[in-house]
Amino acid sequence: MLAILILIFIVIVALEVPALVRQRHYRGLLVFTGFYIVGVYLGLAQYYGWVIYNPFTIILSKLSHLPLKPITILVGCGCG
Repeated sequence: MLAILILIFIVIVALEVPALVRQRHYRGLLVFTGFYIVGVYLGLAQYYGWVIYNPFTIILSKLSHLPLKPITILVGCGCG
């Protein structure tokens, strides 16, 4: 299974990177590399069962201390 995952990662690089370099899209290559690294990490974390960092837990813990009124969303009430 790990071999298939690594093969998929190699195929993605082989298909995308040459076109970006040929067309001199260096910023696109930088963005692709960033997303690729995140994707490789998440794929390996899923395979090995690593703990995946969830940034929303910190954001929600910071927002829970704010004095906000609850937002009511009316769905399917026939109001409009």
